[in-house]
Amino acid sequence: MAREIERKYRVPKAPRLPRKDGVEIRQGYLVAAGGELRIRKAGSRHTLTVKGEGGRARDEFETRIPRWVFEILWPHTTGRRIEKRRYAFEDGELDVYGGRHKGLVIFEREFSSLKKAKKYALPDKLRDAVEVTEDPSYRNRSLATSAVPDWPKAP
Repeated sequence: MAREIERKYRVPKAPRLPRKDGVEIRQGYLVAAGGELRIRKAGSRHTLTVKGEGGRARDEFETRIPRWVFEILWPHTTGRRIEKRRYAFEDGELDVYGGRHKGLVIFEREFSSLKKAKKYALPDKLRDAVEVTEDPSYRNRSLATSAVPDWPKAP
């Protein structure tokens, strides 16, 4: 089991990015209360992930699964799914959502410690982004069953 430490920011709009540079992600939730159990297809990779509760830091276990396992489980996620294209950068990841969440753009940055996460400052190119790390409506498991949340109020 690993500890995931991250900060998330809602970005007003997606920059122009070539589709070929991103990875298409489909994920569905088998359990979305009191933690989460999800399956994901990212490119040709299929995974099963268990995440605990938490905001900036939480326990996480992820393992690869065969495509056929993903295909058996996928129908059980109906009504609890998201789709997005992920762009990886040196300083984080940008998720551009599709489907019913079209227009939602989230920047995520993972850290090796809570201390590093606390000290982090967004790069100037993302100065209009608003932090949503502690807002549960921006967790993917919440988005999987809900519409795009209203624009967050700055602290």
